[in-house]
Amino acid sequence: MRQYHIERDGSQYGPYSADQIIEMLQSNQLSLSDHCWHEGMSEWASLSSVFNLVATPAEPPPLPAKASTMASATYYYSTFGDRMGAYMLDAILFNVVMWILLIAAGSAINSIFGMNDSIWTIMLLSSVVCLWLYYALFESSNMQGTPGKRACRLVVCDIDGRRISFWKATGRYFGKFVSLITFGIGFLMCSYTKKRQCLHDILAGCQVVKKSK
Repeated sequence: MRQYHIERDGSQYGPYSADQIIEMLQSNQLSLSDHCWHEGMSEWASLSSVFNLVATPAEPPPLPAKASTMASATYYYSTFGDRMGAYMLDAILFNVVMWILLIAAGSAINSIFGMNDSIWTIMLLSSVVCLWLYYALFESSNMQGTPGKRACRLVVCDIDGRRISFWKATGRYFGKFVSLITFGIGFLMCSYTKKRQCLHDILAGCQVVKKSK
């Protein structure tokens, strides 16, 4: 098991295991600005960079009534795998609910007016609008994420860890089309950017983080 040495206020401590360090961070015995080193590292580095942790402000600035900050817990930058898992859960949930609604609405409309191309077009556009609202409303709500994201312990927030507005969530949603037209590279950017942001996250000034267990 890898052992870490800690440097704080000019003194060195340890060695500690990774689990011990996480526990000390959660109990505020250590801070993300403290440095650590393990065998194989060329130099000391901050805990935030070594453990890929998100620093949340201990005393957040005053916020509008609608905004909220992340609780004082440990958050990691989300990975591509985390996001893919959340996306698949959301896709299943949304499509199941949407198909049920479309079948029910289609049956009702057909029995009253009959079906034609115009009605099919309206129903298709309605599903597109519903998908936008699904993401924008959930991610700007107190949940700070869609049901799929929350099931994977993911939170959507701004760069300072605050709840985003509906319009910022809307910008993030439509920014996904920019990530898409880059042949998907915009989505893969979360694998190598500093804060694990996709292109649409960067454009909207957002980040997606994962809460520790």
